[in-house]
Amino acid sequence: MRSIYAALCRSMHVQLMVGAMIESRLAISAATHLVAGLGGFRFVDLDTPMLLAEDPFYGGYEQHGGIYDVSRIQSGLGIQRRT
Repeated sequence: MRSIYAALCRSMHVQLMVGAMIESRLAISAATHLVAGLGGFRFVDLDTPMLLAEDPFYGGYEQHGGIYDVSRIQSGLGIQRRT
């Protein structure tokens, strides 16, 4: 469904933004894949896992400054639960 909204915004020349509040690495990884798959986002604010004292998940995307890299993920979101 979100891809419909993204397409609508693009057709009306509205810039796309994705952000988060206090989501874990699991949710941010899903959002990162959405952004990478749809493309065309002008603003990406997915840094909330850096604000968490403890994140119950690890893996998935790699973040290098403002770059979110999903190229090394072999399947799914690449996320694992900490034990």
